[in-house]
Amino acid sequence: MRAVQVGSTPMHECPSCASVWLDAGTFMQLCQDREERGAVASIVAGASSVGVVPTAGGRVRYVPCPVCKKMLNRENFGRQSGVVIDVCKNDGVWFERGELRSVLAFIDGGGLERARIREDARKLQEHHSQEIAMGESALRIIHQSTITGSGGSYDSLLSEALRALFG
Repeated sequence: MRAVQVGSTPMHECPSCASVWLDAGTFMQLCQDREERGAVASIVAGASSVGVVPTAGGRVRYVPCPVCKKMLNRENFGRQSGVVIDVCKNDGVWFERGELRSVLAFIDGGGLERARIREDARKLQEHHSQEIAMGESALRIIHQSTITGSGGSYDSLLSEALRALFG
């Protein structure tokens, strides 16, 4: 790997396979700086490729982190980009040929924003489902208390329902 500077972005590049290594801080900065993304995307070697890069035998190639030597984790960037990158949570990101360009295009095309909106909607739906389940549980307690005649008063039924909701 050789150290190169693209615009203001320092990176390491493998001339033989066109892979690129960015440390975590540099990658985060690149994701936030639209002008720098454009400069890097126009210069980074390799044709655009999306998805898992298999080895010659059709198997996925796992690579060690060039810093800590632990195996990198494979992740679909933004959970839905289709670009599977190799990540060391502590040290940085390894991009096979064309993956960096594809990730930058995904960001510039609004992919991260769409992913954030979908994730927020999923969390809201999950929260709403939990609230419905808790409300149904409280209604069952009220209904059961009414049928069996236990509890007697509205205040005790309300107390039971509130305990079911809020523990």
